[in-house]
Amino acid sequence: MEKFRLKKNGHKFPLGGGKGFISNTDMTDEKAILFLSQNPARVKLFSKCPEDWQSLKESKQVDLEDSIKEIETEAEELEVEDPISKLRRELKSTSMTVLREEYSEIPTKFGQKKNEFIKKIIKSKYPQHED
Repeated sequence: MEKFRLKKNGHKFPLGGGKGFISNTDMTDEKAILFLSQNPARVKLFSKCPEDWQSLKESKQVDLEDSIKEIETEAEELEVEDPISKLRRELKSTSMTVLREEYSEIPTKFGQKKNEFIKKIIKSKYPQHED
């Protein structure tokens, strides 16, 4: 059951901000609430509008915020770091002295930069990887 109806049937009103138009043909609660939020005096343009439309706006906002939080949580749970990035991160947080000890089979040069040594370590573990 529709909650909102414009007085002028067939007329389209711009929503502003490039968000399209509102008309009875494509009316949704979200569009009507957005349209009214931009200018509450527009309530006069509606033949049908809940008196508590502003509380609907707040409940829609709460629903939207909850949905965003759920999506962000799901994305974090699904986020998997690829093994090479994980290894690189771990190696960067390790001192050069410890790296030399742990990877003594990899030759180092005096004054070699840590990033160069890390590239050699990754290459030894993942020969197919191009850095």
